[in-house]
Amino acid sequence: MVLYKRFLKEWAESGGNPVIVKPTPPKYKNRYWMYAPGEGSRFWDEFYEKGIMGIGWEELGDLKQYDSKEAMKQKMKEEYGEEYSYKNDGYATWQFANEMNVGDIVFVKRGRGKIIGRGIVSSDYIYDKDRDEYNNIRRVEWTHKGEWDHEGQIVLKTLTDITPYTDYCRKLEDLLAVDIDIIDREVKYDPYTENDFLNEVFMDRERYLDLKNLLLKKKNIILEGAPGVGKTFMAERLAFSIMGEKDISRVRVVQFHQSYSYEDFIMGYRPTEQGFTLKTGAFYDFCKEAEPDDKEYFFIIDE
Repeated sequence: MVLYKRFLKEWAESGGNPVIVKPTPPKYKNRYWMYAPGEGSRFWDEFYEKGIMGIGWEELGDLKQYDSKEAMKQKMKEEYGEEYSYKNDGYATWQFANEMNVGDIVFVKRGRGKIIGRGIVSSDYIYDKDRDEYNNIRRVEWTHKGEWDHEGQIVLKTLTDITPYTDYCRKLEDLLAVDIDIIDREVKYDPYTENDFLNEVFMDRERYLDLKNLLLKKKNIILEGAPGVGKTFMAERLAFSIMGEKDISRVRVVQFHQSYSYEDFIMGYRPTEQGFTLKTGAFYDFCKEAEPDDKEYFFIIDE
């Protein structure tokens, strides 16, 4: 609505000529998360009323006692059985306790087709031993509660960091008609080295150096492979290793699909109630963000 009012004002002042209205890109000083409050969102009403969010795995106890994701996954195997890898579950519990920060934005989902809330994280991780279920909590200032249809299927995991998907985050904010006003605070990103890359990605050092040097020289590379083998994950980690830190604000991921157009990517005219307006796309916006900075920025296209 704010963008629409700006367009009307500038369109009128221009005498009816087309105007460029540049949406303000989200400032990713804070992360964005997609979150499910229990199976079937069964805790949502309670969490909203109490101003908290929680995650399960009660048998693990206080999540802060574990020094790595691997330690969490091992405990899950001991408590719940060896038949699963618990890769996603271990990652979610680790992120909830250690990577989520005050000021982060949380979108709440129901199933894979509905957004039912939004909030801002307002506390560090808390282990509440007095709760019967979902002892692992954080306090949240919930800003929205309702039901909004989600275009396409929502990611399945309980907790997912969606920050790198800038277009997606913006669409979610637009869906809930949020006027973006992210808390501007200095963020110190975790360091990320060549060894971190080699520990997380199934690749030897020689191949890693070939990829790194090729990207630095040619400025672009194409990763080919079957779906689900980790190409996007590897691309993000390659970017982090070159930057020397996990600075998510300098990495942008977009996903090409059948309905993704040139106008979405670069810029193009979009119809409005009063005519047409020229709107900028994801790649254009990202280039403008990178333009005044002398650091490396990385744009990843997921097809």
